[in-house]
Amino acid sequence: MAKYKQRNGVHIPESMKIRSWVVTGTPGCGKTWLMEKIHGVPGEICIDVAMKKWWKVPPLAQRPREVHLSLPFEGHRESHPVYEDIWTGMKPKNLPDVAVDRIRIPKNSNFFLAPDWRARFVFDFILPPPQWTWEMRRKRFARGDRKLVDVGISEKLVAWQVRTLWTVAWHFHVCGLQVLVRPFNIAWPYSFPEIVRVLRKKPKKGGGSVFPKGVDIGVKLTVADWVGESAPPKWRKTVAKGGKTARKNA
Repeated sequence: MAKYKQRNGVHIPESMKIRSWVVTGTPGCGKTWLMEKIHGVPGEICIDVAMKKWWKVPPLAQRPREVHLSLPFEGHRESHPVYEDIWTGMKPKNLPDVAVDRIRIPKNSNFFLAPDWRARFVFDFILPPPQWTWEMRRKRFARGDRKLVDVGISEKLVAWQVRTLWTVAWHFHVCGLQVLVRPFNIAWPYSFPEIVRVLRKKPKKGGGSVFPKGVDIGVKLTVADWVGESAPPKWRKTVAKGGKTARKNA
């Protein structure tokens, strides 16, 4: 496992710069809690990643930052975040796939004085298992904490939200952006290559707990359990092939 440092109970890779941190993830995953713990920039922002040069928008220059991603979807001209109410009540079979070919990625710079936009950010995706997220959001709504993003949701809609953001995280990684994924805001963060190494390690295939020593939220989860329940099929196929990826120079 990589070496980590701790910031107010939140673990990040030892080599990661705090000013690079961009936190995103599914509704109800605990982004705001994490941002408060690390004293990040207050206030959520939503960025359309199909927009030209979205990585240069001024609010994104303020980091650490909580960001929602507005995504292009198959069959939709405009981008939408996964929590938008247009998805509520839609039959699961009609929920669209994210159109990753329409996501814009900063190009590699051939000029040594030009900014390296791919290296400027670390996108930290918090992606809990869909069933846990669904149950947590349902319970908080039932006890009166009625957030708009929880109105009318179904378990299958939540699973689609999680799968969609896993797909985006994987696409970012393949395109050369810096990406971490973690199952809970207080769990270990993993890079995709690290997940591959953990899953293929023997004899402890699947790794141990996703939580640092001493952390217990009443959920027992290994990396293998988390990836098996949450990650999209393309990522699991990559693991089966040994984790080799082809980097895109988008």
